[in-house]
Amino acid sequence: MGSNEVASRWEAVLKFFLDLKWLNEEKGISILKT
Repeated sequence: MGSNEVASRWEAVLKFFLDLKWLNEEKGISILKT
């Protein structure tokens, strides 16, 4: 496995968690607004 594969895999994982965090924050904000 090349280092590029590892880097792209970590990038995908980080993006996945950042998207989850963003979704949770969006839900939290919408809940606070209601």
